Amino acid sequence: MLFDRVLGAGGPTNPAGSAFVSVVATSDRYVGLDPTTGAERWTARGGRFPALVAGGTVLVDRGSNAVDALDAVTGRVRWTTAGMNVLTADADVAIASYRPRLGAGVVLPPGTTPEQSGEQTVALDLRNGATMWQAPAPRGMQAPRLVVDALVTCDADGLVRALARADGAERWRVPLGENAGGVVVATTDVVGLEAAGRLVVLDLATGRRLWTATLPDDSSGPTTTAALGGLIVVTGSAGTTAFRSRTGERAWDTDVAGSEVLVLADPPTVVVLDGTRRTVIGLDPRAGSRRWTRELSAPGLDAVVGPATPLDGGPLLLTTGYDVPRAPRLMPRQGTA
Repeated sequence: MLFDRVLGAGGPTNPAGSAFVSVVATSDRYVGLDPTTGAERWTARGGRFPALVAGGTVLVDRGSNAVDALDAVTGRVRWTTAGMNVLTADADVAIASYRPRLGAGVVLPPGTTPEQSGEQTVALDLRNGATMWQAPAPRGMQAPRLVVDALVTCDADGLVRALARADGAERWRVPLGENAGGVVVATTDVVGLEAAGRLVVLDLATGRRLWTATLPDDSSGPTTTAALGGLIVVTGSAGTTAFRSRTGERAWDTDVAGSEVLVLADPPTVVVLDGTRRTVIGLDPRAGSRRWTRELSAPGLDAVVGPATPLDGGPLLLTTGYDVPRAPRLMPRQGTA
C-alpha cells in the first residue's frame, strides 16, 4: 500500500524520535510513522483531504463539516466538533468557518448561540476545541494565515484584513483588488500575497504596502514561496530568487529551478525540489550558492517529488510513493552530496 502524501509532523521535539511522528495519508486512513525507523505508531480512519497537522494535533475533516482532533503522537481523539470546516491552524489555535443551521439534532460549536446567523470565523483552542472568539466571516475567504499574533485573511473582493489573534478585533484592512489571492508567505513582520501575477508584501503591524514584485506565471502560490532570515525566496521553472523581506531588494538570483521551495532553520538552508528531474538542491541563503545536490531514485517513487516536510529537530522527509511498511526516504539535514 502506497501513501498519498505526508501531512506533517506532530509531537514534541525529541532527538531520539521517541515522541515524534510523521503523519501520512492513504486513500482510507491516516498513519503515524516514527520518522527515524518508519515504524507504524498508529492508524486512524481517513477523512476528506486535506487534513491539517499542527501543534501535535491532526485535524481530520470527516465530511458534513465534522472535525476530529487526533493526538499526533498516539492517534487518540482529543476532541470533536460539528458544523464547521477547519481552515488553518498553528501550535495552539485553529481557525474554522461555520454557518449555523438551526433544527432538531444540530450541534452548534462551543460558545455559540442560536441567535447568531451567517457564516462565522471561529478561533478554537487547539488543546480542547473551546471557542476563543468568533466574528463574521469575509465573503469567499481565501487561504487565511495565522502569523505571530494576527490572523490575516483575504476575501473574494481582494480586501485583506488582519485580526488580533487573541480576540478577533480588526487591526487593519487593505484593498488589493479582485485578482488577489490568500497569503502565500509570511515572516515575523511581513505578509506576502499573490495578486494578478505579482507578489505584494505588506507590513504585518500596519498593513502598509512595502513592495511589489512580478512573479513568473508558474511561481505564484504557497508551495513555491518561503521565508528565511529576512529573505523571501521564490522558485519556478526560470530559477530561484531571494528578496529582502522589508525592502524587496533582490539579494541573489540563481538558475536553480524547482517545483517547490522550503527552508530549514538548522543549518539555515534553502531547499529547492525539482520534481521533473527528481533532484533536491540545498542553497546557501546568504548568496544562493549551491551547497549540495541529491539525485533521487528509489522503487515506488512517483514521477513528481514532493511535497517535503522539514521535521523540527530531525531530517527532511520527502514524500509520495513509498510503501508504508518500509521507512520513507529521510534526507539528513547535513545534505551530503
